[in-house]
Amino acid sequence: MARCRWALWLTTALLATLSAAVVAQDTGPAPQSRAFVQDGLPTAIQTIDGAWEQGEGYLEGKGASSLAQRLLGDCSLGAGDFTITARLALLGLAHSAAAFVIGDNGYFGFAGGHGKMFITGPLYGDAQGTPVGEPTDFMTDGEPFDFRVARSGDMLSISIDGRPVYEHQVGSEAVGAFGFVPYRATMRLYELSATGNLEPYKAPTVPRPEVSNIELDPRVEEMPSLPLGPFVRLADGAIMGVDDRDALISRDEGQTWERRPIFTEEQKLRIRPERALLRTRSGTIILAFINQADYRYSWDRERNLPLPDMRLPSYAIRSVDEGQTWTDLTLLTDGWCGCLQSIIQTSNGNLVIPGQELLYEEGRHVTMPYVSTDEGSSWQRTRYLDIGGQGDHAGAIEGTVVELKDGRLWLLMRSAHGHFYESYSSDQGLTWSDQAPSAIESTSAPGKIKRLDSGRLALFWNPIPSEGYRTREELCLILSEDEGESWTAPQLVATNKGNRLSYIYVFERAPGELWITTMQGGLRAVLKESDYAADDG
Repeated sequence: MARCRWALWLTTALLATLSAAVVAQDTGPAPQSRAFVQDGLPTAIQTIDGAWEQGEGYLEGKGASSLAQRLLGDCSLGAGDFTITARLALLGLAHSAAAFVIGDNGYFGFAGGHGKMFITGPLYGDAQGTPVGEPTDFMTDGEPFDFRVARSGDMLSISIDGRPVYEHQVGSEAVGAFGFVPYRATMRLYELSATGNLEPYKAPTVPRPEVSNIELDPRVEEMPSLPLGPFVRLADGAIMGVDDRDALISRDEGQTWERRPIFTEEQKLRIRPERALLRTRSGTIILAFINQADYRYSWDRERNLPLPDMRLPSYAIRSVDEGQTWTDLTLLTDGWCGCLQSIIQTSNGNLVIPGQELLYEEGRHVTMPYVSTDEGSSWQRTRYLDIGGQGDHAGAIEGTVVELKDGRLWLLMRSAHGHFYESYSSDQGLTWSDQAPSAIESTSAPGKIKRLDSGRLALFWNPIPSEGYRTREELCLILSEDEGESWTAPQLVATNKGNRLSYIYVFERAPGELWITTMQGGLRAVLKESDYAADDG
């Protein structure tokens, strides 16, 4: 009898052991927890391509328009469930493309180039910048928020301040390193921690530099030392550009750059990437910009109309001492201006900026040229150039202007109709003809027209895509010897397959040598006019 009881006990114990082993096998390793940033102090982080500076209770990283610039937790996420929590703030949220990154290239973006929160990468079903929400529904520029990413089983969920943003089936396998990319924003990270199957850190494979995805035409040479344009040449030979609050000065033809403040600490002003810069013939520097610090996007999707508090004002400011000091800050529009990207000085000395304004009751944008007859001390509005439509990107927008040899000004405006719209001024920008379709076909993206030192007109733009390419993937150049009556065949500058390559700045560093930089795609390159003029297509 005792022997039977012993056998029964042994059998029970063996079954219990086997059952425990099965449970352990099913549940996997016990979850671990780790803090990587705590009270703004780094405890276990890895950084790639960019220093993060210690602030008062946060780590701060300033975006350099590079997907390689990352702050990551010092571990990798293995298979199974996990939870990542962070507290952060974004300064320059709108169109920043700042993102949470997981693995090599799985991005959840807080505000992409199209103004929406977005997803990109194989983790999200091979999405390519797919919009998933309105940033302003979840975040406010400069204000901290709580961010949470969790996987339970094979479902990934993302929330901001406890509110669900996105959910997707992703599987349960290991996903790698994780962290944040500031891209075009200034990011402040207060907390970062994770719970789950935390494995040793394995560095992700990142694009170095971002333009590695861009295929340059053989006639084009990469120039990664360039910041985003526009640029002007100063009297002493230095080259000036700008970023969000500073003038950038290069004394070695674009290899290195020093900073010079434009605004005082008290001025609540930040310059968006869409801006215009000019040095007049008498030496006055004019900067036209949109104030990112006053950004408020607010659109009623059901009515397809802007709400009254939608706001993004535009300004002009000038310097008469080569960018040492800046004065005469002038408000151009107090409503919403989506883009400023062109300015010229006409033959009689007028300054002309193709501005953009929002018609709140109609729900569309119009082009509004602004003119200064006193080198930027004051500005006057001219007239609306309105092509109709309704929507947050509808209307005539993002104009570019040039003076023709007969004295007329020629303005080309982006539209969603498959071509640029155009308008002419015969009095140096004071009045404008009614807008009309131009003969130049284009995607819904801005172009940049420029008078070159040779006398030719150059137009950089995104033409109607060829087969196999999507909107804005091809950046092309055409040249005209006869004031736009005829053009060379479109010639390729670069492609960015699967991504955009647009919002172009062109600077003629020396006669026939053009610096090309783009806001979307991050192109930084140089080409020679002669290489394109010699090719008639």
